[in-house]
Amino acid sequence: MSAIEPMRPWLALVMLTNVAAQKAGLDSSNGAEAIVLERARGEDDAVNYLESAEFQIRALASLDEEEMLGNFDATIEEFVMTSMLTLQSLLQRGPVAT
Repeated sequence: MSAIEPMRPWLALVMLTNVAAQKAGLDSSNGAEAIVLERARGEDDAVNYLESAEFQIRALASLDEEEMLGNFDATIEEFVMTSMLTLQSLLQRGPVAT
């Protein structure tokens, strides 16, 4: 946790979300964007973006401190709740056959 303390809240939130997704076994190469891009390139289709990564970063960085902290708290609460519901669902399924 000490590594994220000096970060702006929006950056810490992005980092924590990415780590949580990775720990949950999610891989961005299986996401909608990767699949659509692969197909478009395979068909030699032009690919355009609505917003760049730079635009998204600037938008997040432009939030005032109070907004950032409010979003951070709400996202952490949502993450904890989602994690608990996932755990509950797994426990209700019972042991996995091996």
